[in-house]
Amino acid sequence: YVETTAQTANFAPWDRLNIRAWPASHSKKLARIANDRTVYVERCIIKSGADWCKIRRGWKYGWVNGRFLKAGPYDFSKPHPWF
Repeated sequence: YVETTAQTANFAPWDRLNIRAWPASHSKKLARIANDRTVYVERCIIKSGADWCKIRRGWKYGWVNGRFLKAGPYDFSKPHPWF
């Protein structure tokens, strides 16, 4: 469990990050979110060598790859000091 806020990051400013139903790249897309947006990170898991985090922003919620989230100098694709 993480229970913190983070920023969407590490993708092109004109692109959108897919929010998925399950922690997998082939999972159904539920919504999309812009770059540099604050989201609430509920929890993160390691699945198939990638960290996936369950996020929420308003009515949008679901799973995103941790490499597209940033909290301070850390992204969520590797161990974090608060894990």
